[in-house]
Amino acid sequence: MEVKDPIEELHETRLYCHLKELSEEHARRITTFVSEIVPILATTARFFPHYTRHDAHHGYHVTRRVEQILIPECLDPHNERSLRSAEVFLLIASAYGHDLGMTVFPGEEAELIKDLCLPTDHGWETSPNLQDYLRKNHSNRGATYIHLNAERLRMPVNLVGPLDWMMRSHNLSIPELDRNLSVPFAAEERVIDVRQLAIILCIADAIEFSDTRVVDGVIDAISRDKNPVTRESYRENMKHICVGDSLAIDDDGRIIVSGTFAEPDVLSLAHHTFDQIEEWIRGYCDITAVQNNRFSIVDAL
Repeated sequence: MEVKDPIEELHETRLYCHLKELSEEHARRITTFVSEIVPILATTARFFPHYTRHDAHHGYHVTRRVEQILIPECLDPHNERSLRSAEVFLLIASAYGHDLGMTVFPGEEAELIKDLCLPTDHGWETSPNLQDYLRKNHSNRGATYIHLNAERLRMPVNLVGPLDWMMRSHNLSIPELDRNLSVPFAAEERVIDVRQLAIILCIADAIEFSDTRVVDGVIDAISRDKNPVTRESYRENMKHICVGDSLAIDDDGRIIVSGTFAEPDVLSLAHHTFDQIEEWIRGYCDITAVQNNRFSIVDAL
C-alpha cells in the first residue's frame, strides 16, 4: 500500500466520511487536529529510528481497523445504533493521537536533557534513558499535550477529558481500564460509553498489522547488528514483515492471521504476540459482556 498525504488518507476513511455526514463542524475540527499532530508524530523516528511506524500513517491504519471491528450498524447514520459525531471524533482523534507522547515536543528538549541527565552531544536523541522514559510515559505525555494545546488543536472542550482517558487506555491493564473508565461521560445531550470506545481503540491498535508498518530501510540498517537491543528491534520489524497485511476479521468476527517465517526466533515472537493479543481481547470482551451497550465490537472477537 502506498503511503499518501496524511489528510488525504484521513478523508478516505469510512469513519471520517461518517463523521462528515453527521457534523461538518466535527469533521473540520478533526482535520485540524490531525494536521497539527502530523509533524509531531513524524519526529518519533528521530528518537526511535529502528521502531515500526508510530506516525500518522499508523494512525490511519488504526482507524481502518476500528472500522473493521465496529458492527456495520455503527456506521449507518439511519440506524439507531449509529455512532454519534462526538463518538466518531474521539475514535479518530485517539487512533491518530494515542502515540503522540513517543516523541520530544517542541521546546521540551533542554528540560528533558537536564531532568534525565542525558548526554549533551548529538547522541542524546537515541539515549536508552530517553527512549525508556518516552516509551513508559507516552500515553500520559500525549494526553497532557492535548490538554495544554486543546485550542490550537481545535479540540471540543467537552471532549478533552474523554480523549485523555482513551489515549491513556492502551497503557492500562484491563482491570485499570475497567475501573478508571467506568465513570460516565456525556456529550450531545447523551451518555457516551468512553470505556467501550477505549476498548475498540485498544483492540484496533493491537491488530494493526499492515504492509507499510515497517519503515523503508530499517531492516537493511539493522539486520547485521549483533547488539541485543538492535536484535530485538530486528525481530519486531521482521514479525511485521512476515505477517504484513495478512490479518483479517472474517464475517463471524474471528481474527485470522497468516504469515511466512524463515527465522525460528521471529516465528516464536509472532506466536507470543498473538497469544498476548488473544488474552487482551478476551479481557476486553469480558468487560463488554457485562455492559448494556448501544453499540458493540464484533461479537466473536
